[in-house]
Parts: sequence; structure tokens; C-alpha cells
Amino acid sequence: MFRPSYRSSSPFSLSDLDMWDTKSRFTAQSSAWCGTSTVSGTGFLSDVSSSTSGSTGGFRQSDPGLRKWQSLSHLAPECATQPFPPSPGSGLRFARGESSYRQAEGAHWLQDAHKRLDTQLDRLRMRNSPLSHNITAAQLFDMKHKQLSETLATLEQEKEALQEKVLQLEKELLHLRSTLDRRSHDQPTERNLDSLSGTLPKSQDNFNRQVTQNVDLELCKLRDALRDAEARAKTKEDELNQALKKLQISTETQQTLLNQIEETNQRRQNLSTLQEELSEANNKISQACLEKAILSTQMLKLEENIKDLKAKLTGALFDKDHLIQERTQLQQGSEGCESQSNKHDQETVQMKEDLKSLKEVNEKLTGELEKIKQKRKTSQSRLQEETLERLTISKRITDLECHLLRESVEVLEIEKQKLQDRCMYLEAGVLEREEKLQLQEVEHRKQDAGRLQSNEELKAVTSHWAQKWQRVALTLQSTQEELEEVKKSNSRNESELLLKAELGACKQQLELERSRTLLHRCEDKGTDALAQTEDRGTQTELSESSLLWEPSSASHSSQNKAPKSSEDQDDGNQATIWTSNSLRSELEESRRRTRQLLEEETLSDQRLQTLRQLYPFKMRYHLLKAGRIKLSLL
Repeated sequence: MFRPSYRSSSPFSLSDLDMWDTKSRFTAQSSAWCGTSTVSGTGFLSDVSSSTSGSTGGFRQSDPGLRKWQSLSHLAPECATQPFPPSPGSGLRFARGESSYRQAEGAHWLQDAHKRLDTQLDRLRMRNSPLSHNITAAQLFDMKHKQLSETLATLEQEKEALQEKVLQLEKELLHLRSTLDRRSHDQPTERNLDSLSGTLPKSQDNFNRQVTQNVDLELCKLRDALRDAEARAKTKEDELNQALKKLQISTETQQTLLNQIEETNQRRQNLSTLQEELSEANNKISQACLEKAILSTQMLKLEENIKDLKAKLTGALFDKDHLIQERTQLQQGSEGCESQSNKHDQETVQMKEDLKSLKEVNEKLTGELEKIKQKRKTSQSRLQEETLERLTISKRITDLECHLLRESVEVLEIEKQKLQDRCMYLEAGVLEREEKLQLQEVEHRKQDAGRLQSNEELKAVTSHWAQKWQRVALTLQSTQEELEEVKKSNSRNESELLLKAELGACKQQLELERSRTLLHRCEDKGTDALAQTEDRGTQTELSESSLLWEPSSASHSSQNKAPKSSEDQDDGNQATIWTSNSLRSELEESRRRTRQLLEEETLSDQRLQTLRQLYPFKMRYHLLKAGRIKLSLL
């Protein structure tokens, strides 16, 4: 007879799940992620704070949890070959493939987020190094401030002690002076009373003087020590003020650094909270993956049990039909085999009981299947919630990154605007300087044109004056010849000769001074002054020529009238007296003119000095030109 064994005839067991299948639908990365998250319990971002090198590395494929998880991937295609199409395993496998694809995408996204977090942590560590350096510098400043305060306290104590000593010595001095005053008041009374005793002994006075001198010396020493102590205290106070300023600066920098540290700590806390949320999400995802794997294994086991039960049911039904046929045959063939029929009845009863038990088992399995389906639905809802949480976390991370990027972009834009403003300011300055240079070039060109015109005018003036001086020289020669004739005829007039010599010297001086004034005026570029000097020169020349012609005419008339009569001689004497008077007046006028010329020379020298101070290089050029003109005149 056939009896069910109730033994699971499934070809798969939990011990056979520790194997590695490279042809699985699941990617190695997602399975490794799920395996490490379930076995270690630390999540994908467990080693974030340690280092970035180990965080982005791959997972080992030799972990037992990984083997258990990845060994489940080869069960789906084998179960699909079973000849039971109405089983719900195909939908589970399809959902499992989709979930594995989503898990792989989530793993990639989490790896990218992990890399970003690592880079941000590295930046924060790089910022922490100068902050720690500044904190140490602030601590050193605090130590120096404490030392300076201690030294100041000691100096103040020394100062107070010295002041107390000075006060004591002043009190002693006052006491000694009071005693000396009393003795000095007592001395006249004693003199009046004791006329024989006389004055006090000199030794006592000397002793008192020595005491006062010693006290004064000590006081001077103490005052010097006080001054030194005050100077030291002032220097220490200055040092303390400097240290306090440095401390204020360091405290300000420390406050700024502390604010930066607080900001970085807040960012760290935000990052740590995000990391914790990510780790929790990873743990939830890993738990959901484990539950899903367990449910899938349970589903596979239940499907195998159902298949076994169906096979047993088919065998039992086949045996039942066979037994019924045999029973009919036996009832028809032999009525005497009641014992065997009874036995067969018992066996049928047992078979019915077995069928009832199998039905109960089937009902239990169907109930378990419904429970598993409900669990699967709950796990799917959890997965959806976790995916939503993951999306929210990713949005938060992207928002944070966008915020940080916006802040950095705003800072860069501010710096860019500052640089642009600076460039615009510099360009405006360059344009202004170029305009100034152009204006200066135009002014220099105008000045050069004016100089050329002045040089041409000076050349014309020099040629004009040269012609005039030639004429004057000719007139002077004629007058000198006439004077020589007058000298020969009139030996009496020696005074006139002296006056003529003085006149010649004055004329030479006048010529030299005129040449000098002309040169100075050429350098001063004064065209009006040149015109005035020309007018004055012409006036002086006319006056001189008139004066020279008048005495010459007088001398000629005297020479012509001399041989006629004695009356004519008297007239000649009067003419000589008149010429001497005119010569004296000419001398006075020449002296006055020399004085005026000297004053004009001093004024021109002052103008030259001012011009040399203003235009040192240009004046050299004009001086060279003036020297050439002077040489040509000489």
C-alpha cells in the first residue's frame, strides 16, 4: 500500500544556497551592497569619517551573506521550467528583477552621494587646519598677555614700595628741618641769655649739614630710581597696550574663526544627519532585501511543497482508482473474500484519512501562501516608502549642493564686480593721463613755436642793434677824431679829457650792460620788455648823438672863429665851459642809467633763477643760445 512520507522532496536546501552565480539577473554591485548592509549592519556609509580610499572600493564576494543572497538569483529560471503555469512565481520573479534594477540604480546614486560627501569632508578638514593654527596663535597671545600683566603687577608693587620709601625720607627730612629750625630759633635766645657761651659749636652744624646732604643724596637716588621705575612702567604699559591691541585683533580673528568653526560644525552636523539618514535608509533597504530574499525562498519552498503534494495526490488518486477496480473485480470474482474486503475497507478508510490530512495540509499551505503574499505587499509598500525617503534625501543633498554652489557663485560674482570696478577705475585714470599727456604735448608744441618765433625776433633785434652799434661806433670815431683835434688845439682843457675818458668808460659799461640785459630779456621771453629797451636805447642813442654833435659843432665854430678876434676866443671859452657842463650832465645821466640797468639786471637774475627752478632743462638750451648770440655780438 502507498503511504505518504511527508518529506520535502525539494532539490534546494538552505545549505545549498552558499554558492556564487555569475549568470544571475542581479548585478554584482547591488548584491554586494545588499549583502554588506545585511551582514555588517553598518550600512553603505559606515566608514565615511575614516577615509575616502576605502569608501569607494568594491565589496568582497567571499562573504557568506553575499553568497546566500546571490545564490538565490539562479532559482528563478529553474523554477520557470516547471510545468505549472498557474503558479504565482513568475510575477514574483518579474517584481524581483525590477526591484534588483532599482536597487542597482540606488546603489550607483548612493556611491555618487558618498563620493560627494567625502570630498566635502576633505574640504572641511583642509579648512580645519588653518583654524587650529589660528587657535594656537590666540592661545600664545593669551599667554603673553598674562606674562605682561604679571610683570606690570610686579613693577607696580616696586613703584609703590619706592613711593613709600620716598614718603618716609621726606617725612624724615621734614622732621630734621623742623629740628634745625627749632635749634636756629633756640640759638639767639641762648646768645641773649648766655653771652659767655657764644654760638653753638661748629661741629654740630657740620654734622647737621652732613646729615641733610646725605638725606638729599638718598632722596636724589630714590627719585632717580622712581624715574627709572616710571620709565619702565611706561614702556611696559606701551608693551601692554600693544599686546592688548594684538589681543583685540586676535580675539576678533578668533571670533571670526569661531563663527567659521560653528558654521563648519553646523554643516558637519547636517552632513552627519544626512549620513545617518542615509545609513538608516540603507539599513532599511538591506532589511527589506533580506525579508524579500527570505520570502522568495519561502515562496520557492512552498511551491515545491505544493508540487510534491500535487504529485502525491495524483498518485493517491491513481491508487484509489486502481483499488476500486480491484475491489469490484474481487466482489464480482469472489464473495468469500470478505476478510480481504474488510482489509481493503480499512485501507480505504486510511486513505480517506490520509486525504483529509493532505487537504488540511493543503489548506494550511494556502493560508501560509496568503500570509506570504500579504507580507510581500507590506514589504513592497515599505520599499516604496524607502524609495520615496531616498528621493527626498537625494533632493535635500542636491538642494544643499545647489545652495553651496550659489553661495560660492555669489562670492565669485562679488569679487568679479570688485575687479571690474577696479579695472574701470584704472582705465579712467589711464584715459585721464593720456588726455593730460596730449594736452602737455600740445602745450609743448605751442611753446616750441613761440620759442622759434622769439628766436627769429631776437635774431632780427640783434641784427638791428648791430647796425645801430656800427653807426654809433662810426659817430664815436668821428667824435674821437674831433676831440683829438680839440686836444691838440686846446691844451688847457685837461679836465675835459678826463671827463671824456670817463664818458668812454661809461659808454663801454653801458654797452656791456645793454648786451647783458638783452640776453636776459631774450631768456625771459619778454617781447614787451624788449620793445621798451629798444625805445630806451634809441632815446639814449639820440641823446648821445645830439650831445656829441653839439660839442663837435661848437668846437668847429670855435676853431673857425679863433683866428678872427679875441672876442671869438672868449666865446670859445664859454663854449668849452658849456661842453664841460654838458659832459658832466651826461655823466650823471649815464650813472643814473647804469643804476637802473643794475636794478633791471637783479630783477632779470631773480626771474632767471625762478625760471631755472621751474624749467631747468629748457633754460640750458636758452643759455647756450644766448652765449652764441653774445659771442656773435663781441
